[in-house]
Amino acid sequence: MPGLRRLPLAGKAEAAGGGGCPPTGGPGGAGVRGMPVDADAEAVLTAFRARYPFPLDPFQEEAIRHILEGASVIVSAPTGAGKTLIAEFAIARAFAAGTRLAYTTPLKALSNQKFADFTRQYGPARVGILTGDVKVNPRAPLVVMTTEILRNMLYTRTLEEIGYVVLDECHYMGDEGRGTVWEEIIINCPREVVLVALSATVGNIEEIAEWVRTVHGEVRVVKHATRPVPLHYHLCDSEGHFVPLDGLSRSQIFEALRGRFDPRRLRLQRFRPGRPRRFLRGRPASPLAVIPALRAKRWLPAIYFIFSRAGCEGALRRFLEDGLSLLEPHREREVEEAIQAFRAENPTLVSESELNEMLFEGLRRGAGVHHAGILPAVKRLTEQLFERGLARVVFATETMSLGIHMPARSVFLQSLTKRTDVGFRTVSHNELTQMAGRAGRRGIDPEGKCIIALEGPEAVDETLSLIRKASEPVESQFRIGYSSAALLLHNYPDPEDIRRNIESSFGQFQNRKRMGALEGEVAELTDQLKRARGFVAGC
Repeated sequence: MPGLRRLPLAGKAEAAGGGGCPPTGGPGGAGVRGMPVDADAEAVLTAFRARYPFPLDPFQEEAIRHILEGASVIVSAPTGAGKTLIAEFAIARAFAAGTRLAYTTPLKALSNQKFADFTRQYGPARVGILTGDVKVNPRAPLVVMTTEILRNMLYTRTLEEIGYVVLDECHYMGDEGRGTVWEEIIINCPREVVLVALSATVGNIEEIAEWVRTVHGEVRVVKHATRPVPLHYHLCDSEGHFVPLDGLSRSQIFEALRGRFDPRRLRLQRFRPGRPRRFLRGRPASPLAVIPALRAKRWLPAIYFIFSRAGCEGALRRFLEDGLSLLEPHREREVEEAIQAFRAENPTLVSESELNEMLFEGLRRGAGVHHAGILPAVKRLTEQLFERGLARVVFATETMSLGIHMPARSVFLQSLTKRTDVGFRTVSHNELTQMAGRAGRRGIDPEGKCIIALEGPEAVDETLSLIRKASEPVESQFRIGYSSAALLLHNYPDPEDIRRNIESSFGQFQNRKRMGALEGEVAELTDQLKRARGFVAGC
């Protein structure tokens, strides 16, 4: 960015050699950002390909080649497309170079899952984790951490010997509550560190990359638009009947839904500020109707999204009260064995908790609950049973859409309206595709299914518009909160440095671009006005 200097945030490591990377050189020469260039890049790629029983996709190969050259990369691809494989190559490069890699995620649950996965893959000596609750092997070559932890390390200059940073779920930069943290990391990450940013499909990945170049240095963009497993959308009426959307016009969809909503069950919606207005509104289909329908169509396992913790627990309670079960007797025994093993390993966690007892009873019948209010160990048990095919449906809040590895055959959304701090709003297209992206297991399912519950016939147009909308751009949510302000004031006594840091944000970058575009439009209109006046004067 013209007129801005890089803030020295790498501490002693940066002064010694740049961003914590050990000095490199020798006959092979130095690559981008000081990383060694392999004499035979193809041999490295061939060895990496041999680790997998399937061929790499072209977008994976492209990103890997950029990393092999020592370049930062930002990858935009649908959920489930295989972005984690790119991160695994960066991990391999860090191990080979003798440097360290920080793998960041937006959620503690996702950090815990990645830590467990990487520990199995690379061994406990090479993997550590840092979250607000857990600290294990923090000096390991591969450290999994939440984005807030990495942000704090950058501000306090405790990021040592880190040569690579993986930003998983990078599209979270547009999150209203926590998107600021991603911007702070990119602004303050030493230029010598190779960034590997993994994002779902967004509408302005080139603009994000353009901003990254101004604050961090050169970054390559890799885009991939195709899902590995085709996704098909369906609507669900109030009785649990599904209507496919593929190949149907609006009028055909309305015809298919004709008579599906009993007029006596529709009611005038009470006006609430911030909630999208619908004239007629009924109750969405009950889980007691939906789950048997999913089972009959062989669309299980399923993730059943409900945008509240109480709603998830209430759905499981109704499931149990109705006496439903989704498991055969021999599978029920497997679940019981897993629960008893869990109890033995975690005696203090499951003492006399009414919620835990309900969760265990649900798992015995093939149904689970997953939200931020459940103990991490219990959530992990649910995840493990789901991965083994022993939990057939999980009632979950939106957090499950953020990278937690629980792919399903189908996804059900009970509503498209969710509560925020300032009222109600309809989910965005990007949020919808993030949740829908959990449907369809690569190598297992020929296609994924996303079913959306309708609250009334008037919701059809809104739902179709949301599904068919193009990917939305990430808008900066940069805000200096209390923790960021405290870190800035503590680490930068010069107010001018603080000002420069804030002015480096993606939000300021977007504002400058928009102001430039507006100034261009004003200049063009002014020129047209001058020409018009000259024409009138000549008459």
